[in-house]
Amino acid sequence: MKRLILIIFLTIFLTGCNSLALINPSANTATTTTNTSTKNYDDFSDLMITNADEQLTQNYSVYYLYYFQEACYACNQIKNEVLSKIELLENDKIYLIDVHGVDDICESINVTHTPSIVKIVDHQVEYIKEGSTDVLEVLNSLS
Repeated sequence: MKRLILIIFLTIFLTGCNSLALINPSANTATTTTNTSTKNYDDFSDLMITNADEQLTQNYSVYYLYYFQEACYACNQIKNEVLSKIELLENDKIYLIDVHGVDDICESINVTHTPSIVKIVDHQVEYIKEGSTDVLEVLNSLS
């Protein structure tokens, strides 16, 4: 009986998903996750922002910033859906920001977790949504 309870507990514990990953770009700890996604962030290099100064200076009056980390389990869980949506967008614009190893990329906008999506209107932050559920909700509202 104890063994069964232990197995159930371990199964729940190991399959549980943390919907937010705390951003700590200077940490050298990386979690390896298996991702069967056929899409990669590298395929969207024209949408990548690597400089903090570029976050609020894009040539659109309304756009979105999607913050992720390759080592973020939740980011990898929604990666294919995020990139597929970006491919299909006709009206809205989403830029990608990999926060790993970039110390100041999140500080100016106050993004503290990944995945996150930020709506920018007239070069100002309108809102920040953190976590897989909220990110997907925003993405599904875009066209």
